Amino acid sequence: MGENITYLSEEDVERLRASAKESSAREELVVLTLLDSGLRRSELAHLREDWIDFEVYPPEIEVPKEDRCFVGRNNKPCHHCKDNQGKYRSKTESRRVPVIREETQEILKNWFKLNKSVASVETISKDVKQVAERADVYIENSDELPTPHVLRQTYGVKLAKSGLNAAEFRSVMGYSAAQTAQRYLQIDPETQDISAKLLDS
Repeated sequence: MGENITYLSEEDVERLRASAKESSAREELVVLTLLDSGLRRSELAHLREDWIDFEVYPPEIEVPKEDRCFVGRNNKPCHHCKDNQGKYRSKTESRRVPVIREETQEILKNWFKLNKSVASVETISKDVKQVAERADVYIENSDELPTPHVLRQTYGVKLAKSGLNAAEFRSVMGYSAAQTAQRYLQIDPETQDISAKLLDS
């Protein structure tokens, strides 16, 4: 069956954005980048300037299949990458993710003028929850605060409604399984008529 898709409403997304803009520079970067790229938490933790192509428009984040990790203390591999010979390894093949919103483009540019990386996966999770708590944004019908994965799924739902074909959707999100992408399209009745295409792509 696979996991359920848990996502935020458009109203909650806007409240989360507003809260992020009133937060620290790192919290703003974390929340807006997750909302506007759908990166996995581990991908954002390892994001660095040379992953971002600012020469194209819109700028694109190229998530590599594998790269050296230096986001631990003293530029050493983080504890997640120590068992991988000090290398970050993606869950899927390399992919390019466009960053459409200009405000997020500028935040990324400014951040990497002063920093080599973003934060640990644990700090990223904490940042998302703190910004959400200040915005009074919770997962629907629960008292749980959203996680980075919920922001990724929120991006996926929006992407599924944007008109991308099945192959493009799976490429941007980094999904190898057609069934995973199909669940996104089935959320919106307007997209259900094309969900069957995913099984053939």
